[in-house]
Amino acid sequence: DIECQVGPTKENKAIRANSRITVLVPPREILLLPTNRALVFNATKQKTSQTNSRLEVREAERITLSCNTSTLSKPHTHIKWFRNGVPLTKGVQYSCQAEHPALSKPLKSTVTLSVLYPPGLPSIEGYTDGHVIRVTDTLTLACISRGGNPLAKLIWYKDGHDVDDTYSSSGGREATNIYTFQVKPNDNNAIYKCEATNDVTTLPLISFIKLKVLFPAVKVEINGAKQGRVGDSIALTCAAGPANPSAEVSWIIDVPAVKVEINGAKQGRVGDSIALTCAAGPANPSAEVSWIID
Repeated sequence: DIECQVGPTKENKAIRANSRITVLVPPREILLLPTNRALVFNATKQKTSQTNSRLEVREAERITLSCNTSTLSKPHTHIKWFRNGVPLTKGVQYSCQAEHPALSKPLKSTVTLSVLYPPGLPSIEGYTDGHVIRVTDTLTLACISRGGNPLAKLIWYKDGHDVDDTYSSSGGREATNIYTFQVKPNDNNAIYKCEATNDVTTLPLISFIKLKVLFPAVKVEINGAKQGRVGDSIALTCAAGPANPSAEVSWIIDVPAVKVEINGAKQGRVGDSIALTCAAGPANPSAEVSWIID
C-alpha cells in the first residue's frame, strides 16, 4: 500500500490518501511438450511470443502433451487448448495459448503431429505375366506405391541384385520408380522385384514379375569325325543354342553330284581310229577312271 499525506496545519488536520498497487507479472515463455517420451524435434521461436515445433509419432502410438509457462506469473496464467479440427492425419496441429492481463497478446505454442504409417503394397506397370517380349525390345517397368508417411523408398532388383534405386514423389501421395532397359537373352525367366520401405516398415513390401523373352539360337555347332571313306559309318552331332523356344535342328547334305563326261567323236566307220576322253569329278581324292566296253 502507498499513502500520500498533506499537512497538518494549525487550522487543518492532516489529509491522507491510500492507494494499493497491483503489479502484474506475465509469463515469459510457453512450452508445449510430450511428457511420456523422449523428444528431439525442431522448434521455431519467434519474437512475437509464439513457438512452433514438429513431433513425429507412429500410427496408434499414445502421446501425452503438456503445456506450461516457464516462469511464475501474477495473477495465474490461464491456459487454453486448441486443435485444428481435422481428422488425425499427418500435419495435425495442437496449440496451447497463455492469456494474461499483463500481456498485450497471448503467448502461443504449437506442435504439428506427423503420424508415421507404412506405405501401400507396390504395384508394377509395363508388363503382365505371360506377355511375350523379344530380345532388343525396350522395356519400361514402373513401380508405384501409394500412401505412407513418409512416402516409400522404392528399389528395383533383378534376380536379387539391385539395379535401380532412383524414385520420385508425385503430389505427396505416391512414390514411383521407373526402370527402362533393353531386353537381353539373360532376361528370360529373370525375376524383377520392387521393394517398398519407409521409416516404420519392419519388412519390405514386395511385388515381382517373371519375364518371358523370345530369342533365336546364338550359335550352331557340329561335332564328330572330320573325314571318312565312302561306305564308312560316322557319328555327327548338331547343337544349337541357347534359344527360347528351343531351336529345331535339321540336317542338310549339300554334296554336288559327281559328273562323268565322255568327250570325242560321236560316230565313226568300222576301221576308223577315234579319240575319246573320260572326265570324272570333282572328287577327293581324285577319282580313278577306267574304260568298260559293253
